[in-house]
Amino acid sequence: MQTDLMQTLRWMRVPGDTIFFIGAVALVVFVAGLKTGHSFKKAS
Repeated sequence: MQTDLMQTLRWMRVPGDTIFFIGAVALVVFVAGLKTGHSFKKAS
């Protein structure tokens, strides 16, 4: 498990995992905004 190939594959996952994490956080923020009313446009 400590071969150069495994180290490379492990580090290649980092960008994808980071993008997935940011998307998950954005979804949680959006749902929290829906729950509190911050994600709705205010009618004029």
